[in-house]
Amino acid sequence: MNEKTADQQTSPQIYFPYDISFADCETSPATVTLIEEQLAKLERHYDRITDCKVFVRIPHKHGGLRFYHIHIQLDVPGKRLVVSREPEERDNHSDIQIAVKDAFQKLTRQLEDFARVRNKEHKATPHPHATIVPPTVQ
Repeated sequence: MNEKTADQQTSPQIYFPYDISFADCETSPATVTLIEEQLAKLERHYDRITDCKVFVRIPHKHGGLRFYHIHIQLDVPGKRLVVSREPEERDNHSDIQIAVKDAFQKLTRQLEDFARVRNKEHKATPHPHATIVPPTVQ
């Protein structure tokens, strides 16, 4: 779903493949734009994202309100990060913007943790072509 039409050219640049799916609800251009803005922000935290799938659905009503369920799968080298934001009664997920931002906030924390661990591993591993030369004694 990441092909752009003429009126969507102002959407943020996203440099990894992604798909946005809606089930049990109408596709909303405003919601797609919001999700694309959130996707673009993810690259600030880790620039080696390989794929992302976002699922938006409303399985049923709770007390007359429609609660949005947001499920995100983000692939990075060696790992898949998953956020499944199922609303609880006290949540304000009858507002799609809050539900999307809340899910991406959780995903961002996971991605930051992954990047931090990956960065520590990278620093601890010597470069395969590096040679450690002991200092010469004079």
